[in-house]
Amino acid sequence: MTIQPIDYDAVWKEVVQHLFRDTLAFLFPDVEALVDWSVKPTFLNVELPKLNPLVPRGMRRPDVVAQVRLRDQQSALVVLHTEIQVSPDPQFAERMFVYFYHLRERHRLPVMSLAILADTNPSWRPTSYEYRFGQTYARFEYQVVKLLDLEAKAYQEEANPIALFVQAHLASLKLRGDLRLMAEEKKRLFRKMLEQGYNSPHIRYLYQVVDQFMSLPYDLEREVEAVIEEMKRRRRRKWIGPQERLAVERGLRQGLEEGLQQAILNTLQVRFGELPEETRPLLERVPDVETLNRLHLFSVQVESLERFLSELRNTVSEG
Repeated sequence: MTIQPIDYDAVWKEVVQHLFRDTLAFLFPDVEALVDWSVKPTFLNVELPKLNPLVPRGMRRPDVVAQVRLRDQQSALVVLHTEIQVSPDPQFAERMFVYFYHLRERHRLPVMSLAILADTNPSWRPTSYEYRFGQTYARFEYQVVKLLDLEAKAYQEEANPIALFVQAHLASLKLRGDLRLMAEEKKRLFRKMLEQGYNSPHIRYLYQVVDQFMSLPYDLEREVEAVIEEMKRRRRRKWIGPQERLAVERGLRQGLEEGLQQAILNTLQVRFGELPEETRPLLERVPDVETLNRLHLFSVQVESLERFLSELRNTVSEG
């Protein structure tokens, strides 16, 4: 079986928005501490050409732009961009400056620019952009985290779900050439989900994300699924009777369906902006979890919203 290429950028965009506070707490704790979390962040669907038509193609949008209320009561923008390039991008620092400048110009708010370097090159660490022409000089600095530097912290962390997400990301990059080792790592991550202090919504959500990052051939996927089912069976047997177990399983399945529906909506909103009113009702008519799983993966990879909606309509009509 050929393993499908992973759209890391799309997955990161969806996860960062869905788990925004957890992302800041794990990767940028100094920024997380500045935010007043009693006020819900507002995510802006930003496309730079709409702000300024002279922005070069390829600089379409940062991953996440969130308007937050700070503890000192002022509003600010948090601009968070994830860079996953096999080879260093010489224009990355300039792009960070372009994002900052046009958002600052448009919204007239304080802007914090953050970058997640999720590549495998340990020596590539762009942290600033400089412009010099004659006697004109400008320097722009932004805050950077390198995921390779956080690998040990990710394995030690237990409470923050982003720690597990970072583990899955790094394992996916490192183990693509050894599917047997990836299968063993996938079992370990799923075991950690069940054994550590993640709540049920986080478990359901992380299960889907890890599954996207660490896709395997059919025989290895079945092996991983068998281990997961055995772990879940043992956990249930410790505290629940037969009749209660059936009710819990029905509830978990319903919760998983609702979680997948919301995950698909989040992914589509992050990638394509405002959605048609028919989107949620159509998703609620999808007949089973397996089909929702397929649609969730499709939502990360599809090239347009129109193509996704066409597939969704066909799926519902066939069901």
